[in-house]
Amino acid sequence: MKYLIHVVAILIILAMSNCEKIKLITDKTSASIQKNNNSLILFTVMEKCNLCNEMDQAFKETFRNNKELNMSLNFVKVDVTRNPKTVQKYQVNNIPSIKLVMSNDNVYTYNGITNSTEIISWLRKKLLSPIIELTNLNQLTSALQKNENSLIYFGTKEGSFYNIFRNLSEEFTNIEFIQCFSSDCKNHYKIEYPSKLILSKYNGKNIIILNSSGKTLEKVKYDLSMKFHSDLLRFDQKLSIDIFSEGYPALFLYRSEKEDKEKHYENIMTKLAKQLRGKIKVIISDIENDIEKNFADFLAISKDDLPTVRIFDAREILKKYRINNTITFDNLYQFYLDWRENKLLPYLRSEKPNEYVQGQMYKIVGDNYWETINEKTKDTLVFYYRHSDDKIENVLKIIEEFARITRNNKDLKVCGINLNLNEIEPLDVEKTPSVRLYPSGKKEGYLEYKEIEITLSDLRIFVKKYSKYRVIYEKSDL
Repeated sequence: MKYLIHVVAILIILAMSNCEKIKLITDKTSASIQKNNNSLILFTVMEKCNLCNEMDQAFKETFRNNKELNMSLNFVKVDVTRNPKTVQKYQVNNIPSIKLVMSNDNVYTYNGITNSTEIISWLRKKLLSPIIELTNLNQLTSALQKNENSLIYFGTKEGSFYNIFRNLSEEFTNIEFIQCFSSDCKNHYKIEYPSKLILSKYNGKNIIILNSSGKTLEKVKYDLSMKFHSDLLRFDQKLSIDIFSEGYPALFLYRSEKEDKEKHYENIMTKLAKQLRGKIKVIISDIENDIEKNFADFLAISKDDLPTVRIFDAREILKKYRINNTITFDNLYQFYLDWRENKLLPYLRSEKPNEYVQGQMYKIVGDNYWETINEKTKDTLVFYYRHSDDKIENVLKIIEEFARITRNNKDLKVCGINLNLNEIEPLDVEKTPSVRLYPSGKKEGYLEYKEIEITLSDLRIFVKKYSKYRVIYEKSDL
């Protein structure tokens, strides 16, 4: 009898384990999706696909963590390449895609990124409640650690402002909406009135106060959309402030609107923006109009680089990253993942170096900058400039002439570096054009040319005053 009970117990466990697994559904077996239960369906391809693999891992992790939801949920997977009828039935337009099929026949599409935490948050909003209700600061701290993007409300379930908060929670599926009633939560964030929302973004590195007192639902939605935009953005002055002043990371596609493939690139970036919403701003830009051209110059991007994709991250100091692959959706998504996981080194642009010729301005490039200015046997005069500098052609001629008339001085090296084409970190050049003299020896500092204009006569006075060596000129050059 004990043996029989033992066998029955094993059979029950096996039956339960067979029920609690991700089921592979085909066109022939799709009718087995139980209508009396909610089902989560992953539409994917079984062949090589980076994004599909990412989503598959997130789907499996969501399945393992499903107990957090406290609801019965079937997990189903469909290979779209072999089951066109099921794909058509559920109107699948993007691959991979997750659909939540409710027992009442309602179908919802998950539009977030491949992250189990966010999928669970989305499911909880659909199956339980869109708002997490907390009662103390410890719970709030724990919730913020789990969720990268959270909006916190400190009031009660009363009044028009709470209605605005609830309406927002149903629309912004990529944000965790948290309500905390306790005084310790309010005191911690110095909240005096419930008309202020705290937006916790990028793992708490940026805390933003959204003062929503007196604002309509549409106005608050607009404020949030600027922080969690899911659409492809076109670069403008407002975005430049968000990225370079407020420190929001951004993924840029620089291309020419005259390029035949412009529409193709825009379609890729539009899809990427929806995939990465709430994680990073996705922006498209040309380098033609004034603001685009100025920022392209500042970021060392020229027409020869187009099309090119960069990530700019100014949360601490400005760091730039460049993709070294063809511009496809999968490659761009992998580029983002590598950046997020700190697998990329910042990109520093550099021209190719040329040979040094005595009597000519030596072109310093990014790759040999530190080696050049730290040369211990020579005084090094460095001219810093950009394409956009006023009268830059005339000033360049002056520097080149100064290099020519000091050609007999083997202890002096006259150099120039184009900061549009060469990037150096760290570099504290605040304005261009400018001139510095790095004396030979220990190279512990530099001397700044402080005249308003750069002239040949003033350069001679500057070098004569600060150079460690006696500068020799030909009589014919004086």
